[in-house]
Amino acid sequence: MAASDVDDLTQIHDLVHRYSDAVTRKDRQQWGATWAENSQWDLGKGHTTSGRDEIIDFWQRSVDQLDVVVQLVHNGTVEVDGDTARGRWYVSEHLRRSNGALGMLLAWYDDTYTRVDGDWLFTSRTLLRIYHGPPDLTGDWTPQR
Repeated sequence: MAASDVDDLTQIHDLVHRYSDAVTRKDRQQWGATWAENSQWDLGKGHTTSGRDEIIDFWQRSVDQLDVVVQLVHNGTVEVDGDTARGRWYVSEHLRRSNGALGMLLAWYDDTYTRVDGDWLFTSRTLLRIYHGPPDLTGDWTPQR
């Protein structure tokens, strides 16, 4: 693997981790800075948002409904092809909604990335849920294909 490939992988890993760090800290500026201008965020179940500004606004409305959230990034893969790349990252999320309800998400993101002015950004993130519901795992499980 060439040194430039390692640099690309490191930068994309950093992008994914900055995203999750911003979710946990509810940092709108840092989270928004991970997205390319003409990007798409697909949360499944018909919830797709396009364009960085709309994505950021939707995300802000979502996190405003949470008292606390912790998003953790687990294993992932990345394939770089010049100034574009594809990846898959497994995530878990633990949260408490403003109404006191506790929740947990186990999922993965299928991503596409682009290099813009030397920086890697998301052009798309598609969330595929494995589990979503209470922390006791009595919620909705999605059969895997």
